[in-house]
Amino acid sequence: MAWFDDTYTFNKPSLRIAHVTDCHLFADRNAEYFGVNTATYFQQALEHMALQQLDAVVFGGDLTQDHSVESYLLFSELISNSTLTCPVFWLPGNHDEIALLEQISGGQIKAAKRLVANNLTNNLTNNASTDIELLLINSKGLTPAGWVTSEHLNEISDCLAQPVSKQLVFCHHNPLPINGYLDKHMLENGPQLLNTLVNNGNVAALIHG
Repeated sequence: MAWFDDTYTFNKPSLRIAHVTDCHLFADRNAEYFGVNTATYFQQALEHMALQQLDAVVFGGDLTQDHSVESYLLFSELISNSTLTCPVFWLPGNHDEIALLEQISGGQIKAAKRLVANNLTNNLTNNASTDIELLLINSKGLTPAGWVTSEHLNEISDCLAQPVSKQLVFCHHNPLPINGYLDKHMLENGPQLLNTLVNNGNVAALIHG
């Protein structure tokens, strides 16, 4: 299956979405990442999001820290046991294993990478309806740094060519330097991706981890 073949559609006048990145869960729910128990804080974040009347949550990569099957099962378990009821979506980060992410997808955890919002009310155009697409792209490379393959760039271009009002693109790696620690793991062909998005003319924003 091609990356964007699985589509999820929202039909409502407004859309409220949370973007959460870098959960860094371990097989051991008591393990710590830089002195932080990530499972505990993730659980608290889920309960907070459950109060926000969200329509969806996009998990923007690095769900795991140790690449283990058990860490993904913990991710699934914590979501299942939480009071969050909206669908959740994922895209891969440098720590993630796509095959394992696909294994936990089902039910509330969706595998779709193309989210279509039809008939949203656009307050900027006198309440006329508008269609928006959210594209969750794959920036996982062979190293911790990001890379979007030429084949995937073509897939992205094909999606961007669809006749919709606006598109939002999500990826894990930052495409431009942010003058911080993460720059050593940034998207190595970021300018190429940005050119693809800008040349389309309909991309409203790129959201990254």
